[in-house]
Amino acid sequence: MKKISFWITVIGLMVMTAGFVSCSKDDEGSLIGTWRTVEVNGEKYGEEADFEFTKDGKFLYEEDGNNFSDGSDTYTLKDNVIYFTYVPADEIIWGDQWKIVSLTKKNVVADVIFIKNPSDNVRVKLERIK
Repeated sequence: MKKISFWITVIGLMVMTAGFVSCSKDDEGSLIGTWRTVEVNGEKYGEEADFEFTKDGKFLYEEDGNNFSDGSDTYTLKDNVIYFTYVPADEIIWGDQWKIVSLTKKNVVADVIFIKNPSDNVRVKLERIK
């Protein structure tokens, strides 16, 4: 009987360990890195619009080789929403907030929210390039 109890315990621990490994945070994506816009509202985006999110809360934006950030713009991520702070504050290029729909190691899909102009809201898909 002790052998059966031992093997049931071992098998149970193996199943629990496999469950923890398969639900690892590594399966989720991190926003840190450089992303390229590939779709806007489900249609291919024809320009190279890149966003870089840094560990220290800054983001850089570049489109077709033109840098639109001087390193002063910041973001915070809370409850799957990215809140942007632009410097100067009136230069809101890609929305006030992004509500993340999905985030993996390779892609992010987000609803871009413009607080003052909600008719400009769009859904974007970005691919990680770095």
